Amino acid sequence: MNYRAVLFDFDLTLIDASPAILACYKHTLTKMGCVPPDDEVIRRTIGLTVEDSLEQMSGCHDKARIAKYREVYRVKADEVMVPGTSLLPYTRGTIRRLRAAGCKLGIVTSKNHARTLLSLDKFQLKDAFDVIVGFEDIDRPKPDPQGLNRAVDLLGLSKDVVLYVGDSYVDARTAQAAGVDFAGVLTGTTTREEMETYPHRLVAEHLGEVTDWLGV
Repeated sequence: MNYRAVLFDFDLTLIDASPAILACYKHTLTKMGCVPPDDEVIRRTIGLTVEDSLEQMSGCHDKARIAKYREVYRVKADEVMVPGTSLLPYTRGTIRRLRAAGCKLGIVTSKNHARTLLSLDKFQLKDAFDVIVGFEDIDRPKPDPQGLNRAVDLLGLSKDVVLYVGDSYVDARTAQAAGVDFAGVLTGTTTREEMETYPHRLVAEHLGEVTDWLGV
């Protein structure tokens, strides 16, 4: 394997929190006096920040109002997010195989850092990752490369030995902006055709195909 580290997106790449995420957005949008969109429309925003998702779905661009309802979302997420999170197939095996190969692992996510840790702890995977960068750890969220660049810096590695794996066009754009190799997985809502419009080393159906391709 040519890579010394593999960094992952979190939602719909390693875990599936979409039932809880949908519940949080529906609750929040209803409180805002908005009619929540169809589930698939909400799912397409997974990977964006909560603020950006709320703006997109509500059509509201008042930052103060969005901040207020971000708090509504947070309270609901504290209630349902971790219980409503499950591991995607191949996640545990992928982590085990990469760790056995001596690979450093990390997460770069638009999710809250603390909640990411709680979800990992639920599945006894918190100690498997060398670095985690959440939305509050940076000033500029994905697809800005700041979070991915920070994770690479924290690992003390050069970008040519790091692979970023994600399920979304947002992740593909992030890797492109950072100058890091990208592998897409089709476990989110981004289609193969859309994913392949961005620079990539691989577009796989799931994480198991990624580890097979890496030869671990």
